[in-house]
Amino acid sequence: MKKKLHIIGCGEICDEITYYWRADEPDREITNIDPEALADFLQNDKLLLRQDAFFVALDNDLLNLKRLGFINQLVQEGLKVETFVSRLAVVPPDLKLGFNSYVGPNVIIEPSCRFSFNTFIGVHSHIGSHSTLQHSVWLGKRVTVGQKVNIGNHTVLTDNITIKREVNIGAFTCIEKQMVVHENIAEKTFILEGFQSPLHIIKFSEPSAA
Repeated sequence: MKKKLHIIGCGEICDEITYYWRADEPDREITNIDPEALADFLQNDKLLLRQDAFFVALDNDLLNLKRLGFINQLVQEGLKVETFVSRLAVVPPDLKLGFNSYVGPNVIIEPSCRFSFNTFIGVHSHIGSHSTLQHSVWLGKRVTVGQKVNIGNHTVLTDNITIKREVNIGAFTCIEKQMVVHENIAEKTFILEGFQSPLHIIKFSEPSAA
């Protein structure tokens, strides 16, 4: 019998993940915890909590570090953090995903890819073979990643973006414009709707994940 699952989050992305998880595991007990209530929830009996499993479902809107902070809190408490791969996704049998990762329905992942923890791959996305996603990468819906692509940590690609093969996307990059990327993108680059040119962060202080 599978562990009871607690999904920490609120809003649209939490609802989506909860819906697909319950569809895949209808007999499993799944609850939702508001992030603001997590500290109080963790005051419960630790022996009982260690019989359960957890998943942090915060969206990409400047919350990658916040999501990572909650994950670190759970790990430090010795609690199990799970990963979800939809039964409707097509993935290699030897695919390895780090904890608190999500692969949505109708995703296709080709062989020999490497993914770190806290990775989100939205529905109808396609990842080419020999590609690498570092930790805390967020791919929205219908994102296409070519073969031998490397995407750095804390990078966000929103919906309907295509990355051509052998392109490198630097860490802490955000692309929120529907586009096809043919060339490497330096770290700390923001490509946003409404701006004709990319924005580059000159001085960057990484906030605390706590």
